[in-house]
Amino acid sequence: MKSIKNRTAFLIISLVVFIFVSCSMDHKIPKAKIKLLNFIPLAEKHPVLDIYNVNFTSDIAIDSLLKEIKGNPYLFCSLNNGNIDFDIEDTSIDKPHLLGSFEKAEHILKKEKLHHYVAEVIFYNANGVSEGYLSKEQIKKQISGIECISCKVINRFFMDTRKPYLSNPMCIPVKDILTALDQ
Repeated sequence: MKSIKNRTAFLIISLVVFIFVSCSMDHKIPKAKIKLLNFIPLAEKHPVLDIYNVNFTSDIAIDSLLKEIKGNPYLFCSLNNGNIDFDIEDTSIDKPHLLGSFEKAEHILKKEKLHHYVAEVIFYNANGVSEGYLSKEQIKKQISGIECISCKVINRFFMDTRKPYLSNPMCIPVKDILTALDQ
């Protein structure tokens, strides 16, 4: 009899946990339409890392909206020649990627009611054990044969029940990246 009660209790608790996890709250932030302005090397070179600026616009104040709900958004770009409109499952850091935080770019003139941002990004590669930085030669090899690197603004709400946030995709032409690498 005790065994049946234990199994029933375990089943009920499992069901409650499943319902709680599967019913993630929606953050109700619309998918931002982001657009590339330019991809350039950081003005002041870092002594060890190759850091780049991605200047882009958004049709909504994505930084403010996410930070209101304790978000920490970042720009993620997949270096795989895969799906341009990738999903949160495709943002694993165990694949080559471009990643960086961003902030509002106040120095850019406002036009068309767009919000301007600048992201400082680094090219990463992970080998399953540790994460490292891609050299310029490795970057060129990784993106050869690709016309566009797909990027999205992403926010994962760790230890929260909110669904992850992903913007609409933005394309960084590989030719722009190659130009920046040679500067």
